[in-house]
Amino acid sequence: MPRKVSRRTVGIGLATAVALPLAGCTSDDGQDGNGDDNNSSDDTNTSDGNGVDGNNSNDTDSDGSGNESDDNSNDETDGAEEYVLSITIENENGQTVSEGIIVTIEPADDSFGKQQLYDSDISEGVAEATLEAGEYVVTVEADEYSENDFESQEQELTLEEDTELEFTVDAIGDDERDDSSSEESE
Repeated sequence: MPRKVSRRTVGIGLATAVALPLAGCTSDDGQDGNGDDNNSSDDTNTSDGNGVDGNNSNDTDSDGSGNESDDNSNDETDGAEEYVLSITIENENGQTVSEGIIVTIEPADDSFGKQQLYDSDISEGVAEATLEAGEYVVTVEADEYSENDFESQEQELTLEEDTELEFTVDAIGDDERDDSSSEESE
């Protein structure tokens, strides 16, 4: 026997459905609603480039804009140095391999907890990643949906500066792939 839904149940459900999306919009962290995170009533931000803006606070940045994080740094890194890891993938004939390959970069100790997969980001046989300093395990394997079929290869490295790794795999090179696609179209 189906259960009847009362007005009270429907009303509570609708109120909840409306209130939940708005819950993140309200906060009591001192914002006055104008987006400048400033409780002063002086809304005349008249920065003239001399390091003093309309709220009479001295700026520590160099352009006087009032934005102290003008260094274009990524706030997610928390000041950790980042390095570029370049991974070159070639076949036994020395031809670059860009398709049908999956490159996995994982922290050696699961401290960072993030994993990066690259397959479409391989250009002319090179995959590049910008990573924080640390120990990583780089794995190159064949994409199961490609024509390539080779054993996975793995290298461990300690990233302390910009680094280049090379992998040689038994795979179809970019030049061979271009030749076979042009023959098929003829």
